[in-house]
Amino acid sequence: MERGSLSNNLDNVGNKLNISEEYTEVICRSKSFTDLRSKAHHVQLRSTAIVSSSSSTIPSYTNILTGYLLEPEQHIITDMTKTSLLHHLIIEYFDGSFEASKLCGFLLQNIHETRVNYSAIQRVIRLTKRVVVVNNSNNSFDDHDNIIPSYSTYHFSKHQLAYNIFMELLSFIELSNPWASTNPILNFTLIRYKYKSMLNRLTVARDKMEKMVKFMRLMRFYDVSMRRVHKQLDAAAKGVYILYRDLDTIERLTRRLHDEVEHQKAIAALCVKNKEVIILKEVAREFKMHESCFLKQIGELEEHIYLCFLTINRSRRACYTINSI
Repeated sequence: MERGSLSNNLDNVGNKLNISEEYTEVICRSKSFTDLRSKAHHVQLRSTAIVSSSSSTIPSYTNILTGYLLEPEQHIITDMTKTSLLHHLIIEYFDGSFEASKLCGFLLQNIHETRVNYSAIQRVIRLTKRVVVVNNSNNSFDDHDNIIPSYSTYHFSKHQLAYNIFMELLSFIELSNPWASTNPILNFTLIRYKYKSMLNRLTVARDKMEKMVKFMRLMRFYDVSMRRVHKQLDAAAKGVYILYRDLDTIERLTRRLHDEVEHQKAIAALCVKNKEVIILKEVAREFKMHESCFLKQIGELEEHIYLCFLTINRSRRACYTINSI
Protein backbone atom coordinates (compact mmCIF):
# COMPACT_ATOMS: atom_id res chain seq x y z
CA MET A 1 0.00 0.00 0.00
CA GLU A 2 1.23 3.52 -0.80
CA ARG A 3 2.70 5.86 1.78
CA GLY A 4 -0.24 8.24 1.38
CA SER A 5 -2.71 5.53 2.35
CA LEU A 6 -0.74 4.75 5.49
CA SER A 7 -0.70 8.42 6.47
CA ASN A 8 -4.41 8.75 5.78
CA ASN A 9 -5.16 5.82 8.06
CA LEU A 10 -3.04 7.39 10.78
CA ASP A 11 -5.02 10.61 10.41
CA ASN A 12 -8.28 8.64 10.26
CA VAL A 13 -7.67 7.07 13.64
CA GLY A 14 -6.08 10.22 15.05
CA ASN A 15 -9.14 12.32 14.20
CA LYS A 16 -11.20 10.13 16.53
CA LEU A 17 -8.81 10.76 19.40
CA ASN A 18 -7.88 13.92 21.27
CA ILE A 19 -4.76 13.33 23.34
CA SER A 20 -3.68 16.61 24.91
CA GLU A 21 -0.85 17.45 27.28
CA GLU A 22 -3.43 18.09 30.00
CA TYR A 23 -4.77 14.56 29.53
CA THR A 24 -1.25 13.16 29.80
CA GLU A 25 -0.69 15.05 33.04
CA VAL A 26 -3.93 13.64 34.47
CA ILE A 27 -2.84 10.11 33.55
CA CYS A 28 0.53 10.65 35.25
CA ARG A 29 -1.27 11.61 38.45
CA SER A 30 -3.73 8.72 38.26
CA LYS A 31 -3.73 5.73 40.57
CA SER A 32 -3.14 3.30 37.69
CA PHE A 33 0.02 5.19 36.69
CA THR A 34 1.28 5.30 40.28
CA ASP A 35 0.54 1.60 40.80
CA LEU A 36 2.34 0.65 37.58
CA ARG A 37 5.42 2.65 38.54
CA SER A 38 5.43 1.14 42.04
CA LYS A 39 5.26 -2.38 40.58
CA ALA A 40 8.19 -1.67 38.27
CA HIS A 41 10.31 -0.21 41.07
CA HIS A 42 9.48 -3.22 43.25
CA VAL A 43 10.72 -5.63 40.57
CA GLN A 44 13.84 -3.53 39.96
CA LEU A 45 14.75 -3.47 43.65
CA ARG A 46 14.37 -7.24 43.92
CA SER A 47 16.34 -7.91 40.75
CA THR A 48 19.17 -5.36 41.05
CA ALA A 49 21.60 -7.75 42.73
CA ILE A 50 20.92 -10.51 40.19
CA VAL A 51 21.15 -8.23 37.16
CA SER A 52 24.39 -6.60 38.32
CA SER A 53 26.04 -9.98 38.87
CA SER A 54 25.69 -11.18 35.27
CA SER A 55 24.73 -9.49 32.02
CA SER A 56 23.20 -12.78 30.84
CA THR A 57 20.36 -12.30 33.32
CA ILE A 58 19.14 -9.06 31.72
CA PRO A 59 16.76 -10.71 29.18
CA SER A 60 15.15 -12.79 31.94
CA TYR A 61 14.82 -9.66 34.07
CA THR A 62 13.06 -7.90 31.19
CA ASN A 63 10.68 -10.85 30.83
CA ILE A 64 9.94 -10.83 34.56
CA LEU A 65 9.24 -7.10 34.50
CA THR A 66 7.00 -7.43 31.43
CA GLY A 67 5.09 -10.34 32.94
CA TYR A 68 4.57 -8.36 36.12
CA LEU A 69 3.27 -5.21 34.40
CA LEU A 70 1.38 -6.53 31.36
CA GLU A 71 -2.43 -6.89 31.61
CA PRO A 72 -4.01 -9.25 30.79
CA GLU A 73 -1.02 -11.55 31.04
CA GLN A 74 0.02 -13.18 27.78
CA HIS A 75 -0.78 -16.72 28.93
CA ILE A 76 -4.40 -15.63 29.51
CA ILE A 77 -4.56 -14.33 25.95
CA THR A 78 -2.98 -17.54 24.65
CA ASP A 79 -5.64 -19.60 26.43
CA MET A 80 -8.37 -17.36 24.99
CA THR A 81 -7.12 -17.84 21.43
CA LYS A 82 -7.43 -21.60 21.90
CA THR A 83 -11.09 -21.43 22.94
CA SER A 84 -12.39 -18.43 20.95
CA LEU A 85 -12.67 -17.68 17.26
CA LEU A 86 -10.76 -14.41 17.05
CA HIS A 87 -10.12 -12.31 13.98
CA HIS A 88 -6.56 -12.99 12.80
CA LEU A 89 -5.68 -9.30 13.15
CA ILE A 90 -6.78 -9.32 16.80
CA ILE A 91 -4.47 -12.26 17.44
CA GLU A 92 -1.71 -10.35 15.66
CA TYR A 93 -2.51 -7.29 17.77
CA PHE A 94 -2.20 -9.25 21.04
CA ASP A 95 1.15 -10.65 19.88
CA GLY A 96 2.33 -7.21 18.76
CA SER A 97 1.30 -5.53 22.01
CA PHE A 98 3.15 -8.25 23.92
CA GLU A 99 6.30 -7.49 21.90
CA ALA A 100 5.81 -3.77 22.58
CA SER A 101 5.56 -4.46 26.31
CA LYS A 102 8.85 -6.38 26.17
CA LEU A 103 10.44 -3.38 24.46
CA CYS A 104 9.14 -1.15 27.27
CA GLY A 105 10.56 -3.57 29.83
CA PHE A 106 13.93 -3.50 28.08
CA LEU A 107 13.87 0.31 28.05
CA LEU A 108 13.11 0.41 31.78
CA GLN A 109 16.09 -1.87 32.36
CA ASN A 110 18.22 0.53 30.28
CA ILE A 111 17.04 3.43 32.42
CA HIS A 112 18.07 1.54 35.55
CA GLU A 113 21.47 0.77 33.97
CA THR A 114 21.89 4.44 32.98
CA ARG A 115 21.26 5.59 36.54
CA VAL A 116 23.71 3.03 37.91
CA ASN A 117 26.37 4.11 35.37
CA TYR A 118 25.75 7.78 36.10
CA SER A 119 26.47 7.24 39.79
CA ALA A 120 30.17 7.20 38.77
CA ILE A 121 29.80 10.75 37.45
CA GLN A 122 28.03 11.81 40.64
CA ARG A 123 30.91 10.39 42.68
CA VAL A 124 33.34 12.39 40.52
CA ILE A 125 31.37 15.56 41.28
CA ARG A 126 31.54 14.88 45.03
CA LEU A 127 35.22 13.88 45.03
CA THR A 128 36.26 16.89 42.97
CA LYS A 129 34.91 19.18 45.67
CA ARG A 130 37.39 17.56 48.04
CA VAL A 131 40.20 18.10 45.52
CA VAL A 132 39.41 21.82 45.55
CA VAL A 133 39.47 21.87 49.36
CA VAL A 134 42.83 20.07 49.47
CA ASN A 135 44.26 22.34 46.80
CA ASN A 136 43.15 25.51 48.60
CA SER A 137 44.25 24.38 52.07
CA ASN A 138 47.79 23.04 51.74
CA ASN A 139 48.74 23.24 48.05
CA SER A 140 49.51 19.55 47.94
CA PHE A 141 49.23 19.89 44.17
CA ASP A 142 48.45 22.83 41.89
CA ASP A 143 46.09 23.18 38.96
CA HIS A 144 48.65 21.94 36.45
CA ASP A 145 49.73 18.93 38.46
CA ASN A 146 49.42 15.66 36.62
CA ILE A 147 46.71 13.57 38.28
CA ILE A 148 48.61 10.34 37.67
CA PRO A 149 52.28 11.27 37.25
CA SER A 150 53.30 7.66 37.88
CA TYR A 151 52.04 4.54 39.58
CA SER A 152 54.78 4.47 42.22
CA THR A 153 53.82 4.04 45.87
CA TYR A 154 54.90 7.61 46.62
CA HIS A 155 52.78 9.24 43.98
CA PHE A 156 49.88 6.89 44.62
CA SER A 157 49.79 8.10 48.22
CA LYS A 158 50.27 11.77 47.34
CA HIS A 159 47.58 11.82 44.70
CA GLN A 160 45.20 9.25 46.18
CA LEU A 161 42.12 11.45 45.91
CA ALA A 162 42.75 12.51 42.33
CA TYR A 163 43.68 8.95 41.46
CA ASN A 164 40.28 7.77 42.74
CA ILE A 165 38.56 10.35 40.54
CA PHE A 166 40.63 9.27 37.56
CA MET A 167 39.62 5.65 38.11
CA GLU A 168 35.93 6.61 38.38
CA LEU A 169 36.16 8.43 35.06
CA LEU A 170 38.03 5.56 33.47
CA SER A 171 35.43 3.03 34.62
CA PHE A 172 32.63 5.24 33.25
CA ILE A 173 34.36 5.55 29.87
CA GLU A 174 34.66 1.78 29.59
CA LEU A 175 30.95 1.22 30.24
CA SER A 176 28.81 0.61 27.16
CA ASN A 177 26.16 3.16 26.27
CA PRO A 178 22.77 1.52 27.05
CA TRP A 179 21.17 3.53 24.24
CA ALA A 180 23.59 2.55 21.47
CA SER A 181 21.83 2.31 18.10
CA THR A 182 23.80 -0.86 17.35
CA ASN A 183 21.48 -2.73 19.72
CA PRO A 184 18.96 -4.56 17.46
CA ILE A 185 16.26 -4.23 20.13
CA LEU A 186 16.43 -0.44 19.68
CA ASN A 187 15.89 -0.52 15.90
CA PHE A 188 13.06 2.00 16.04
CA THR A 189 12.85 2.30 12.25
CA LEU A 190 11.86 -1.35 11.99
CA ILE A 191 9.64 -1.12 15.09
CA ARG A 192 7.70 1.89 13.80
CA TYR A 193 7.27 0.30 10.35
CA LYS A 194 5.88 -2.83 11.98
CA TYR A 195 3.24 -0.98 14.00
CA LYS A 196 2.38 1.44 11.20
CA SER A 197 1.72 -1.55 8.95
CA MET A 198 -0.36 -3.20 11.67
CA LEU A 199 -2.35 0.01 12.16
CA ASN A 200 -3.07 0.21 8.43
CA ARG A 201 -4.40 -3.35 8.28
CA LEU A 202 -6.48 -2.91 11.45
CA THR A 203 -7.99 0.33 10.16
CA VAL A 204 -8.89 -1.16 6.77
CA ALA A 205 -10.44 -4.24 8.41
CA ARG A 206 -12.34 -2.11 10.92
CA ASP A 207 -13.79 0.15 8.22
CA LYS A 208 -14.88 -2.85 6.14
CA MET A 209 -16.49 -4.44 9.18
CA GLU A 210 -18.22 -1.17 10.04
CA LYS A 211 -19.80 -1.07 6.58
CA MET A 212 -20.94 -4.66 6.95
CA VAL A 213 -22.51 -3.93 10.34
CA LYS A 214 -24.36 -0.93 8.89
CA PHE A 215 -25.57 -3.01 5.97
CA MET A 216 -26.84 -5.74 8.30
CA ARG A 217 -28.63 -3.11 10.36
CA LEU A 218 -30.37 -1.80 7.25
CA MET A 219 -31.42 -5.35 6.48
CA ARG A 220 -32.81 -5.56 10.03
CA PHE A 221 -30.38 -8.35 10.83
CA TYR A 222 -28.49 -8.14 14.11
CA ASP A 223 -25.24 -10.11 14.18
CA VAL A 224 -23.67 -10.06 17.67
CA SER A 225 -20.40 -11.67 16.60
CA MET A 226 -19.92 -9.19 13.76
CA ARG A 227 -20.46 -6.22 16.06
CA ARG A 228 -18.07 -7.76 18.57
CA VAL A 229 -15.33 -8.11 15.94
CA HIS A 230 -15.90 -4.51 14.83
CA LYS A 231 -15.52 -3.23 18.41
CA GLN A 232 -12.36 -5.28 18.90
CA LEU A 233 -10.82 -4.01 15.67
CA ASP A 234 -11.70 -0.45 16.65
CA ALA A 235 -10.16 -0.82 20.14
CA ALA A 236 -7.03 -2.44 18.71
CA ALA A 237 -6.64 0.23 16.00
CA LYS A 238 -6.91 3.05 18.53
CA GLY A 239 -4.46 1.29 20.83
CA VAL A 240 -1.89 0.79 18.07
CA TYR A 241 -2.31 4.41 16.94
CA ILE A 242 -1.48 5.75 20.41
CA LEU A 243 1.33 3.21 20.75
CA TYR A 244 2.80 4.32 17.42
CA ARG A 245 2.81 7.96 18.54
CA ASP A 246 4.25 6.99 21.93
CA LEU A 247 7.09 5.12 20.22
CA ASP A 248 7.89 8.24 18.18
CA THR A 249 8.30 10.21 21.41
CA ILE A 250 10.26 7.42 23.10
CA GLU A 251 12.64 7.17 20.13
CA ARG A 252 13.34 10.91 20.31
CA LEU A 253 13.99 10.73 24.06
CA THR A 254 16.28 7.69 23.76
CA ARG A 255 18.33 9.41 21.05
CA ARG A 256 18.70 12.45 23.28
CA LEU A 257 19.90 10.28 26.16
CA HIS A 258 22.30 8.43 23.86
CA ASP A 259 23.86 11.71 22.72
CA GLU A 260 24.12 12.99 26.29
CA VAL A 261 25.85 9.82 27.51
CA GLU A 262 28.27 9.98 24.57
CA HIS A 263 29.03 13.61 25.45
CA GLN A 264 29.70 12.64 29.07
CA LYS A 265 32.04 9.87 27.95
CA ALA A 266 33.87 12.25 25.59
CA ILE A 267 34.63 14.90 28.20
CA ALA A 268 35.53 12.19 30.72
CA ALA A 269 38.01 10.81 28.18
CA LEU A 270 39.43 14.32 27.70
CA CYS A 271 40.05 14.58 31.42
CA VAL A 272 41.66 11.14 31.59
CA LYS A 273 43.88 11.97 28.62
CA ASN A 274 45.15 15.26 30.09
CA LYS A 275 45.37 14.14 33.73
CA GLU A 276 45.50 17.75 34.95
CA VAL A 277 43.61 19.11 37.94
CA ILE A 278 42.54 22.24 36.08
CA ILE A 279 40.90 20.09 33.40
CA LEU A 280 39.33 17.93 36.09
CA LYS A 281 37.77 21.01 37.70
CA GLU A 282 36.27 22.15 34.40
CA VAL A 283 34.93 18.68 33.62
CA ALA A 284 33.40 18.33 37.09
CA ARG A 285 31.86 21.80 36.76
CA GLU A 286 30.22 20.82 33.48
CA PHE A 287 28.98 17.54 34.96
CA LYS A 288 27.45 19.43 37.88
CA MET A 289 25.91 22.06 35.61
CA HIS A 290 24.06 19.41 33.57
CA GLU A 291 23.29 16.95 36.37
CA SER A 292 19.70 18.02 37.09
CA CYS A 293 18.91 18.30 33.36
CA PHE A 294 20.23 14.80 32.66
CA LEU A 295 18.30 13.26 35.55
CA LYS A 296 15.18 15.08 34.32
CA GLN A 297 15.68 13.59 30.84
CA ILE A 298 15.87 10.10 32.34
CA GLY A 299 12.69 10.75 34.34
CA GLU A 300 10.87 12.07 31.27
CA LEU A 301 11.69 8.95 29.27
CA GLU A 302 10.68 6.72 32.17
CA GLU A 303 7.34 8.53 32.43
CA HIS A 304 6.59 8.03 28.73
CA ILE A 305 7.43 4.34 28.98
CA TYR A 306 4.92 3.93 31.81
CA LEU A 307 2.35 5.83 29.73
CA CYS A 308 3.09 3.43 26.87
CA PHE A 309 2.50 0.48 29.21
CA LEU A 310 -0.82 1.98 30.30
CA THR A 311 -1.86 2.39 26.66
CA ILE A 312 -0.98 -1.23 25.92
CA ASN A 313 -2.83 -2.54 28.97
CA ARG A 314 -5.91 -0.40 28.37
CA SER A 315 -6.39 -1.54 24.77
CA ARG A 316 -5.57 -5.18 25.60
CA ARG A 317 -8.17 -5.16 28.39
CA ALA A 318 -10.71 -3.59 26.04
CA CYS A 319 -10.21 -6.27 23.37
CA TYR A 320 -10.26 -9.02 25.99
CA THR A 321 -13.41 -7.69 27.68
CA ILE A 322 -15.26 -7.24 24.37
CA ASN A 323 -14.56 -10.87 23.53
CA SER A 324 -16.19 -11.93 26.82
CA ILE A 325 -19.43 -10.04 26.17
